[in-house]
Amino acid sequence: MKKIGYFICAVLLLSGCANDKKVAPQEGRIAVQSGISEQITKTNTAVQINTPSPHVSWMQASGNAMNLMPHGTLSETNEKIWSRNVGKGISATYLMLPEPIIVDHKVYALDGAFQLSAVDESTGKKLFQKKLPVQKEMSMASIGLASDGKNLYAVNGQGTVFALDLNGEILWQHETNAILRAVPTVADGRIYVLSGNNELFVLNAQDGSEIWHFKNISTETNLFGMGQPAVSKGVLIVPFSSGEVIAFDTNTRMMLWSDSLLSRRTFNQMNDISHVIASPVIEGDTVYIIGNAQKIGAFDLKTGAVQFIQNIGGQNTPVVNGNALFMITTQNTLVALDKKSGALIWETALVSEEKKGVAWKGPVLAQNQLIVVSNKGDVQFFNAVNGEKIKARQTDELSNKPILGDGKMILYTNDADLIAYQ
Repeated sequence: MKKIGYFICAVLLLSGCANDKKVAPQEGRIAVQSGISEQITKTNTAVQINTPSPHVSWMQASGNAMNLMPHGTLSETNEKIWSRNVGKGISATYLMLPEPIIVDHKVYALDGAFQLSAVDESTGKKLFQKKLPVQKEMSMASIGLASDGKNLYAVNGQGTVFALDLNGEILWQHETNAILRAVPTVADGRIYVLSGNNELFVLNAQDGSEIWHFKNISTETNLFGMGQPAVSKGVLIVPFSSGEVIAFDTNTRMMLWSDSLLSRRTFNQMNDISHVIASPVIEGDTVYIIGNAQKIGAFDLKTGAVQFIQNIGGQNTPVVNGNALFMITTQNTLVALDKKSGALIWETALVSEEKKGVAWKGPVLAQNQLIVVSNKGDVQFFNAVNGEKIKARQTDELSNKPILGDGKMILYTNDADLIAYQ
């Protein structure tokens, strides 16, 4: 359905919308345009990726607390096996749907009205549906969902964090008295949430009590949504909407290092905003961070030492796998970078039949293919090694990237329909 794609693109400032004539390359060509291949180092290194796993974990919005998305399996045909509506979708009343998660072979999803549903991953059978409390109806009622495998943690836009058991029963709730805008991250018995005013709250997952919080500089201009924190090896990486990223020691709460992803080189007014909406990704001792204002960097996790910086921006969380980093740029190209040097390996234009107002989400990596989707219903598959398009299909409008289960890909449409392919 084409209900409000243009509305979301214009009003919610999704700068991934492809309506700039300067960055509309024709399909079928490897894009060579100002700011991508003409602006960064190139390499002849071949992409090498890890073997896909038939069993993957996707208990948080980007897979896990490191935002390190797994490489799943998917059949060549990947046919639709079920579809299930789970509530109220995106409309003039409700402006967003959080990404679903998978826990113990159940798909959990929040609808636009902060209603929680659980669906069997294999059959699509609805297991339960429960309306969670909100103080008043609001357009951004549902912000995000995460799990530690034992419980669920849901966040609404009014500042409330809920812990629920896997049957949807509320265990506790905590009022932050802040407007929350980021999906929660759960790690080591703690919940990390961010407000739209750049406040970090760290809660005890057992009882919801506040352990500590940190307030950064607030910004007047905020894009729709915020990146979620990443945690690994006792280090917390927090992306603030000011463009600053801060690393904290999770035990001492001390600041370890910080970096600002503000770049002076921009392509349009939207890219002038030094906002971090993509979530940082931790792999081993390296953290990868993408800013909207045309910069991506790789940093040592504990010291912040720069491994590389390139003049490429984006709003989607990248995939890091094998020797490569895969991302969608603000110029609507899908690129592969060498993860050690940041050099460009390949790039491919993302093209929809719709010419205006297209916002891309992804990628995810399944069966050696990169999968991207759009708010116009595009689902496109690319060879991860060389960037060549393999196939495409059309479905309803999408505002979230796919998630991966055991041999399955699951989409969450703007109408709040979960669709599974296998």
